[in-house]
Amino acid sequence: MERRQYLASAGVMLGAGCLSNNSTPESWQSYEAPTDTPPGEFESGTSSGIWEYDSPGNYMAIGVDDEGVHVATSTALTCLSPVGEINWITDSSEDSYDVVRPHNLTVAGSTVYYTARVSGTSFGTNYVGEYGAYDTASGEQRWVTTLDTVAQNIISVTEDTVLASQMSDDPSTAPVFALDAETGEEQWRTVTGMDMGSAVSHGLCLIYSIVDGLTALDIATGDVAWRRTPGEGYSAQVSVAGDTLCLFLEGTVYGYSLPDGTQQWEQSIAGDGYARHPPSNSAQTSDLYIATDSGNLTALNAATGEKRWVVTTNADGYPEMCVGTDSVFQHSGTAIASYDPVDGDRRWAYSLGSDYESSWLFIADGNLILITQEADQEPVVKAFDAETGHRQWSAQLPTADIPRVMGVFDEYIVFEKEERLIGVPAPLSTPTEHAE
Repeated sequence: MERRQYLASAGVMLGAGCLSNNSTPESWQSYEAPTDTPPGEFESGTSSGIWEYDSPGNYMAIGVDDEGVHVATSTALTCLSPVGEINWITDSSEDSYDVVRPHNLTVAGSTVYYTARVSGTSFGTNYVGEYGAYDTASGEQRWVTTLDTVAQNIISVTEDTVLASQMSDDPSTAPVFALDAETGEEQWRTVTGMDMGSAVSHGLCLIYSIVDGLTALDIATGDVAWRRTPGEGYSAQVSVAGDTLCLFLEGTVYGYSLPDGTQQWEQSIAGDGYARHPPSNSAQTSDLYIATDSGNLTALNAATGEKRWVVTTNADGYPEMCVGTDSVFQHSGTAIASYDPVDGDRRWAYSLGSDYESSWLFIADGNLILITQEADQEPVVKAFDAETGHRQWSAQLPTADIPRVMGVFDEYIVFEKEERLIGVPAPLSTPTEHAE
């Protein structure tokens, strides 16, 4: 997720109604005192353990779990160890894995599931859809199913069901599929508008499309439980907090009760952007945090829609934001800051003194990880103590462009760029939630 360059200034803007904030942070320019400089020097030894893995085929779909880094390509399904060694690889000569292009991969429990496009003859079409399941530890095939159409996105895997959706040139005829998680047998398919945002909760598969609006499908049967028609928009985000479904759509957030779908609230947000929930172990799991292209960070109570606080960063575009267990972090391109998730008070902040062409921010087990790239330079990954802002370590990445973060596995951060994986050793004590 690449961002534009940002200007670095911050303040607090109080909205209408019950919105409040106890602090009025100064501009970034006032943070020039030595006490606001990132404490400590970066260690440089972390780069010695970096590994690289080149894809054996075209295209890559990737998933990370406790068993390994799982990679689906056009020639094989592979599981890598933390240090980049091959734990197992499928044998495509036995036709157990023979695809033209993998589309999506997810790991659930002890199984890795994938969707792919394969050459088709039995359905009278050039390409059909393959859906497969393999044991994460051994690589043993559990099942492979071929259907007459190609799903591209695995929405979710429940205890019994694999739910997937299809992209389509015709946005009005894109089905949602349900497969038996143990056998791969198709349970049902329901045609909805094309999936532009989805979630699974309360026994429902929840799909937003510009054609049908918000649709709730019964997971057991595929029947339409209810439909709602909020405003139209292409940049929809669907998420669930407790018993509330939150739909962020073109500058407006809608709250619906689950499972009945009754609209509870509607809240306008200044600008369009993206939303994040805290991790499941946070005390603020009922909140929703939003970063917008107006430069604002906004905290909402997901149950009521009430604005808890708004911080204005005056960034030139989206402020980079990630949400930890007890902090909200923001990166504006030249500065980083930590905010209290309850009241928006700023805990620490300092200037990094550089404009980056692109950046990415995420949390990894008590570390704030920042990936940056300056003009004509290789990207650099930097780690900061999330509680204090102390600098921990940095490493230069062996790639010309900023990579995607795929996850954190056994004290390695795994990146992907142009059909190549890069593993960077990170001094993390436990597995952590990966970036979105």
